[in-house]
Amino acid sequence: FFEHGIRCDFIELASRVNASMPSRVVCVAQRALNAKQIAVNGAKILLLGVAFKRDVDDMRETPAFPIWQLLRDEGALISYHDPYIPSIPPTRKHPELVGLASMEWTLETASQHDCIILITDHTSLDLSSAIFDGFKGVVVDTRNKIPKNLGLDLHSA
Repeated sequence: FFEHGIRCDFIELASRVNASMPSRVVCVAQRALNAKQIAVNGAKILLLGVAFKRDVDDMRETPAFPIWQLLRDEGALISYHDPYIPSIPPTRKHPELVGLASMEWTLETASQHDCIILITDHTSLDLSSAIFDGFKGVVVDTRNKIPKNLGLDLHSA
């Protein structure tokens, strides 16, 4: 309740929706991989942008960690690229990830993965056709920033 006795259902609903988004992203990726007959267990997945928001190096409250955890629980092999997070800093909730290094964002890096999930759309990320040229895997775009005319197996989440 607010101090005037008004219920804050909308705020509570927004909080529940936000908390459920990592599961939705993982479900979209899992369904897209299954359609290509690729199991999540053993799939190589690249998380693109793991900072909390665009163009910052802050990982507090990032949706990347719950997505990472859910995918890892399913047996996926996770790596990441983030120009603002060269390596995962110490965290209370995810000490096992501390020190993991960001991969380069290149055509070669993309082609080594079964799935790429865009989480944080930093302005410096090249999302052009050159990076995705010939990419045969699944792309999950949580920011609606990847051009739809690249011929990718592109899914929104």
